[in-house]
Parts: sequence; C-alpha cells; structure tokens
Amino acid sequence: MPCVQDCELRQLIVIKEHRINNLQQALGWVDELGRQEPNRDAEVAAKRQVVNSKIAETMAEIGILNNIIAHGCDLCYEE
Repeated sequence: MPCVQDCELRQLIVIKEHRINNLQQALGWVDELGRQEPNRDAEVAAKRQVVNSKIAETMAEIGILNNIIAHGCDLCYEE
C-alpha cells in the first residue's frame, strides 16, 4: 500500500527536486563562465563534472525515496 499524501518522504522529494533545480542553475552559470572565459576550460570541465555528479546523486536519492513511497514506508504505517 502506498504512502499517505502528506508523508514526510514526499516532502523530502520536493526538497531534493528544488536542489536539482538549483544545481541545474549552477550548471548554467558554469557554462556561462566557460563562454566568457575560454582560457579556463579545465576549471569549467572540473566544475561541470562536480555539479553533474551531485545531480546524479540527488536523482538516485529521489529514486530510492520513490521506491519506498510506492511500497509504503514505516513512517506512514507504524504499528
């Protein structure tokens, strides 16, 4: 049985989605830096890799939370 509508895990997913949006905005800033400062290619590539790994990590966390919600979590169905 899935979790209830106001489950704390659902709220955590929304928070993580906001984090992904912020990271995507940061990625845009890194790309803009690369366009404005073409001599900083190595730095831009390193920053891009860091941001992309944080996005992937956060998306994986959301996937885990979605799986928990789909099968019912202990927070919603405590005995």
